[in-house]
Amino acid sequence: MSKLILLAEDSFDDALVFKRALRKAGILNRVEVVRDGFQAIAYIAGEGFYADRERFPEPGILFLDLVMPRADGWF
Repeated sequence: MSKLILLAEDSFDDALVFKRALRKAGILNRVEVVRDGFQAIAYIAGEGFYADRERFPEPGILFLDLVMPRADGWF
């Protein structure tokens, strides 16, 4: 089973480009996108909306935008 890729990215366009680049490179793992650092933390911790690990499995890797609203990659 391939591991999930978690992408913390507030830009819809940048997330789309990231997903296309992965597909073009032959990486077909599922990509889950969160929009800020707080959502990334909640996802990784399996809290709140992301508590269902069947629906939101633990990621194998996190790609993190450093400049986002609310809580950025430097948080």
